[in-house]
Amino acid sequence: MTRITLTLIGTILILLAGCKNNESTTTELQWFNTKDKAIENGLIKEGVNSSSILSSENVNDETIIFYEGHNALGVASIAESPKGYSWYRSQAYTGFQGQDVPYMTVGFDFQTYKGLKIKIIAGKIYDNTIQKMLLKGDGSNRELLIYGDLRLFFSVHDAPFNMLEVVPVRGN
Repeated sequence: MTRITLTLIGTILILLAGCKNNESTTTELQWFNTKDKAIENGLIKEGVNSSSILSSENVNDETIIFYEGHNALGVASIAESPKGYSWYRSQAYTGFQGQDVPYMTVGFDFQTYKGLKIKIIAGKIYDNTIQKMLLKGDGSNRELLIYGDLRLFFSVHDAPFNMLEVVPVRGN
């Protein structure tokens, strides 16, 4: 009888797992008539305001928003469809901890609503003498600006992360 009971319980558990309503990893998007309304609503949803936006960039016809929120770097894209425009964030905020070092960097891929994967290098500066960062290894050397109260820097790039070098530029 125990064997039948275990088999019955196992079958019920399998059926329940199969019937479970699988939630998407993203919440249902709200659509707006303009990009500005989508950004405004997205910032409200994130619990930040328009002064938190660090940069807005167009990458392969996708609008990417970099912003400061919850003591970290947030990255979102503006999804476009026949329904309109929507704020879309596909990953958690990127936070940095390492106050015993002059700066920290991290590389990651950000995926847009349309599935485009965008390579991003980002970091945080702890040493106040560092005024700029240089990005080497992705074509011409580029100067990366330092943004916000958290002293974040970031860039979209094409090269593999392990081919990049980030070099601090100290002020006088």
